[in-house]
Formats: sequence, C-alpha cells, structure tokens
Amino acid sequence: MTTAPSLLQGLDESLQELERVRETSRIGRQAGWARRWLLPLALVGAVWEALAHLSGINPQLFPPIETVAQTFWHLLLNGTLVASAGQTLLRIAVGWAAASVVGVVAGFLMYRSAVVQDLLLPLISIMLPIPSIALIPLFVLWFGLGNIPIMVLVGFSAVMPTMLN
Repeated sequence: MTTAPSLLQGLDESLQELERVRETSRIGRQAGWARRWLLPLALVGAVWEALAHLSGINPQLFPPIETVAQTFWHLLLNGTLVASAGQTLLRIAVGWAAASVVGVVAGFLMYRSAVVQDLLLPLISIMLPIPSIALIPLFVLWFGLGNIPIMVLVGFSAVMPTMLN
C-alpha cells in the first residue's frame, strides 16, 4: 500500500515533468516560427542585396535594401507615408461603406422580390467573375484620375459579394 507522502511526491514529479515538456514545446514553437518566417525573409534579403550590388542593374530600378530602408524612414519621419496611408484608408472606407449600403439594400430587395432578383442576378452573375483590376482602365476613362475612380472601384468590388451574402 502506498502512503500519502509518496503519492504527493509522485504527483509533484509528474507536474515537474509536465512543466519541462511545456517549456520545451514553447521553445520548439518559437524556433519553428523563426524557421518559417525569419529564414525565408533573410534569404530573400540576401538574394536582393546580391542582385542589387552585383548584377549591374540600375539602382533607380532595383535599389539595395539599405536605400529602401532609408527612404522608408525618411518618408515616415516627414509625414508623407502617414498622410498617404490615411488617404488610402479613407478611399477604402468610403468605397466599402457605399458598397455596404448599396449591397445590403439591393440584397434585401432581391430577397423580398422575385422581380428584383430576376433583374439583378444575371448582372451579378456576369460581373462577379471579372477581376476588379481589369476594370481600372474603364473606371479611369469614365471617372478620370483622382479619388473618385478608386472609391468607385472599391465599392464595385465589394457590392456584389455583399448583395449575394
């Protein structure tokens, strides 16, 4: 018959072993993360640097990584990068908001009315498979350059899936 202290000692040893296994698996996961993400990035960076310095390609067309990093920091510190990112997010938000309103209303009307569904479903079936990037030249011709064609393109890309869902 086993005594209570020996049971507690066995339980304590089991808990310590569990803690060692857990610590080992955490280190293994972290090493796996490094192998999956950092190693390929380092490899791409090394190939990039080798090509930029040794290939003879014009540095204006294929700059080395240090030039890209310097330009990134310069644009970040002078505010150009942040302002451009803000403008991009605004365009996306306006296009997506318009698509959400139009898509939800049209989807609801399609759900409630067979006539509306019969009118819109063939158009959706034709337009949905067309990649949005293929419509950029048409949107630039129709709406000109600037923010409007970008917002319309984002809205157009998002409205069809919204209508169907």
